[in-house]
Amino acid sequence: MPKRSQAIHPLALLLASPALLLAAVLHPGALAGQVFTTDDAGIADPSACQLEAWAGEAESWILPACQFVPNLEITAGALFTDFGAGSRDLAGILEGKYQLRSPDEEEWGWAVVLGAALPTASELARPAEVFGYVPVTWAPEACPLILHLNLGWSMARFPEPQGTDSEHFLVWGARSDVEFTSRLGGTAELFGLGGEETQFHVGLWSEVVPERLVLFVSHGFHLDSGEDGLGFQAGFAWTPAPFR
Repeated sequence: MPKRSQAIHPLALLLASPALLLAAVLHPGALAGQVFTTDDAGIADPSACQLEAWAGEAESWILPACQFVPNLEITAGALFTDFGAGSRDLAGILEGKYQLRSPDEEEWGWAVVLGAALPTASELARPAEVFGYVPVTWAPEACPLILHLNLGWSMARFPEPQGTDSEHFLVWGARSDVEFTSRLGGTAELFGLGGEETQFHVGLWSEVVPERLVLFVSHGFHLDSGEDGLGFQAGFAWTPAPFR
């Protein structure tokens, strides 16, 4: 869950449902990708890939992922961060997700994720980061709501004039997906670092090509600081047919 640097409002939507109150990789029904920070326990199909990409006011991402080894999904992509005043940062993302129980086959599933985010130039503001977390997905049968919980750890290394400073963080997230129709749904999440920087993020998704293409729009903001948060975002998740 490296996607957590910043985060929508409608608190009415959050309070309208206990499931949305729980709101933090991918997954109502056949949905296999999302622009949201909180990951799910799902992975790409065997011998298949998927591409998630989105652009926002604060960050833009492109994250292709494939499963060529049973139960192991590898993601290698890029993150673009906008610091304002024409300042942008590019970081490479490498992540492995090992699925221990599939939420597509059981009522709930879980996985283990390890990854790293490495800036292309050490003098830029984004630190190098190593992270690990456990995503859990609960998908009760015949229920339009799906819940995802994340809990993990992150270590960020900031370049300093006299060396390198490291910081450790607890990372967490809770997300709820709800289906309004077979092709339209909504998502809400809360996520943060330790007890600080909590953000709320909400959006809509539409499965425009069944099991292949999903479009997303969302907005996010900080709950406990004056920072802008994620702002508006738009993106897609594309899942082509397996290679064999």
